Amino acid sequence: MIKEFESGRDFVNAFLEQLADELNAPEVRELDFEVTDKDFDERRVSLVDRKRLRVVTKIDENDLADCMTTPSIRRKLEQQLRAAILSYSPTLDHNRQE
Repeated sequence: MIKEFESGRDFVNAFLEQLADELNAPEVRELDFEVTDKDFDERRVSLVDRKRLRVVTKIDENDLADCMTTPSIRRKLEQQLRAAILSYSPTLDHNRQE
């Protein structure tokens, strides 16, 4: 399960890179994984903004482990991340026309 979990983290990092480019939001690249005290019992991991010391979203460990082999979980994770970034990111102009 550890290998699958690490693959899921790699997927999330790659998706964040893509999202940062798409949204022209370089701060998205700086988000990092952290397990908080509350996460430990819930089997999840937090995606945090270390500069602002805030949790952006929480990701279920099983979703991270399964996202590379299960397309529906991968889509769910992409949607969760996109929604969390759009609602969190302090510098995004949500009405930007490109």
